[in-house]
Amino acid sequence: MRPCSIAAGAWIRPAGPDDAEAWVRTYLDALAAAYAELMPPEFAIQQRARAGEFVERYRAVFAARCADPDEPHRAWYAEDAAGPVGIVEVRLGPADWEQQAGFPPAGPRRQLAKLYTLPRAHGSGLGQALLDTAIGTEPAYLWIMAGNPRAEAFYRRNGFVPDGLAVRAGRSWFDRPAFRMHRMPPDARA
Repeated sequence: MRPCSIAAGAWIRPAGPDDAEAWVRTYLDALAAAYAELMPPEFAIQQRARAGEFVERYRAVFAARCADPDEPHRAWYAEDAAGPVGIVEVRLGPADWEQQAGFPPAGPRRQLAKLYTLPRAHGSGLGQALLDTAIGTEPAYLWIMAGNPRAEAFYRRNGFVPDGLAVRAGRSWFDRPAFRMHRMPPDARA
């Protein structure tokens, strides 16, 4: 598959079924690095133990996207000269866990589900390039772990603001506090 764009020294392209293992490995490595200070070491261990489950899920998601270009669940994969370096995933929300919890709608329907880069890409502009590739300036929402000032500052720079909904993230996230941020259409922003 050919790159769809080159940004911050990396090639960004849609993820296909053959990318599932590398995509998940990149996600898990970046997740462990992003939360090393915020979560206990068991967090990364538990997430990595689910790698096989994640690979199968994403292989199916990526195959559905290849089969139907209008599939709203999309993911991209970034590689630089050293290998995989970042991932991003968007879908129409709410996710199953949000529906089960009975949360009020976020406003925007598009959810930025995942955006992670490996530490070697931090500060390179790759995170911005992945965000721009995935949603551009469209309205969207996301969930963020409380106590992650670097990520929160990034999203605020991109027009996201907390919408007032805060929760405990659940057992797999060690019940840490999280909150929802959204970016509304330009004409709806105060």
